[in-house]
Amino acid sequence: MRLARTLRTALTALTSNKMRSGLTVLGIIIGVAAVIALMSIGQGSQAAITSNIESLGTNLLFVSPGASSTGLVRGAQGSANTLTLADANALADPTLAPSVAAVAPEVDAFAQAVAGSENALTRVIGVTPDYQSVRNWQVAEGEFITDAQVQAGQW
Repeated sequence: MRLARTLRTALTALTSNKMRSGLTVLGIIIGVAAVIALMSIGQGSQAAITSNIESLGTNLLFVSPGASSTGLVRGAQGSANTLTLADANALADPTLAPSVAAVAPEVDAFAQAVAGSENALTRVIGVTPDYQSVRNWQVAEGEFITDAQVQAGQW
């Protein structure tokens, strides 16, 4: 009996103050929608950041050459040409370095790219086929370089 009376009193209050009831319902709907939207944005951002961090690799070790020096002038880090492809192959050898899962050497330089009447100075990075799996990169169109292309010197 108490429940029925409580419900009747509540319905009477809601119907007597229709504007207040409508605004209250509207406020609750907007509040719930805002919370749902913010949670979705937060989860989407978290997924994007996690994906970016995973693409960097959580177990990567970068080895770069030291700095070159001429007289008393020291060059930038990585400017010395002391590492070779033979060094990378030695790291990839399971008998010499059994804990190394994969090696992906790279060399980079700046070059002038020309297409028709347009040209731009751009960074060019030379890599091996293992680079794609080590860095967890996917090719959007076309195909990544192959071992045969590297051996044949096809760029």
